[in-house]
Amino acid sequence: MESDVDMRRILLFLSGMTLAAYAVLRPLLLRWGTRDDEATRPMPGDELILYPHVSATFAVDIDAPTRVVWHWLLQMTESGAGFAALRGLQGASQTLPVEVGMILADDYAVMDVRAENLLVLHGPGEGPRVTTYIWQLEATSPTTTRLVFRYWQAAFGLFGIFYNIFSESAQFILRQVWLRTLRQRAKNSTQTLVLSKDKSNGHFRIPLEN
Repeated sequence: MESDVDMRRILLFLSGMTLAAYAVLRPLLLRWGTRDDEATRPMPGDELILYPHVSATFAVDIDAPTRVVWHWLLQMTESGAGFAALRGLQGASQTLPVEVGMILADDYAVMDVRAENLLVLHGPGEGPRVTTYIWQLEATSPTTTRLVFRYWQAAFGLFGIFYNIFSESAQFILRQVWLRTLRQRAKNSTQTLVLSKDKSNGHFRIPLEN
């Protein structure tokens, strides 16, 4: 009997410590990698969900030009990255005409797009939850890119309550894997580019793609 009481106390203590640790770590998880005002500044697409239940902003530096990062942003699909919304861009190239109003996989719509700078997706059209994905690229040098990614979501009903509770930690892991994969692919792509001689003027140039 006494051992059962002790076990309950231990479980309660561990549960309390877990909740306390999560309360401390949660603000960091929701703005991982950001600096200055990146997590709080307005971004195009914020107005699509005025009162998100889950909101996070991540940022990462990538050793690749913005054109290469943009290329891989469009290339990455659910199977390689974890974003169902981008399945509709499978096989895309940098010249793919991604336009406002396009409907991608799972009814995600392109709400705003500016080549090599901004992509905003919102959806699905119907269901117990809505999500906004925002990617903003900024060239910090000719060969490096700062990528800020914002993830906003609202989920409703009984399903939404449980989804919101468990979504944050799961989404943090998924999005971090996605960002790291994107960064690695863009970096590797840049490193494997071969300098070729431009016979017309004697200068060297870097091809856009392998």
